[in-house]
Amino acid sequence: MADLHPSIACPESGPGLYWVYILQSADGAYYVGQTSDLRERLRKHRLGLGSKHTHDHVTPQLVYADPLVDLTAAVQRERQLKRWSRSKKAALIRSDFDRLRKLSRSRDQPIVTGRAFPQTAKRVVYPREWGLQPRANALANLRRGG
Repeated sequence: MADLHPSIACPESGPGLYWVYILQSADGAYYVGQTSDLRERLRKHRLGLGSKHTHDHVTPQLVYADPLVDLTAAVQRERQLKRWSRSKKAALIRSDFDRLRKLSRSRDQPIVTGRAFPQTAKRVVYPREWGLQPRANALANLRRGG
């Protein structure tokens, strides 16, 4: 049997917020997604309308939710998490940053992203606990070339 994580309460959404979330089904499978209305998206998943995955894997429970203020950042974060191993996702859900760091391929190097959006400049994403995430307006300036 898969190791099930405790579900968390759905956080309140606000204008301009985007959510990257992880659901875990009764069989232990993870689903990673992003949305601007987390409550409505969870309702659809629970009705089997949210995605084929959650339709096939019943009783999805919210186990992780991360708010972002930029849609592009939310899409990039979703894609990043989808590429992660099951062990890394489990460490993130548990907020076990020591384990997450050990599971990372390049523990001492920042992660370079931007493959999803080739028209934008590549940017460096640092682990959140370092507190070095660029602000949304700085990312917009990068895209404009300024």
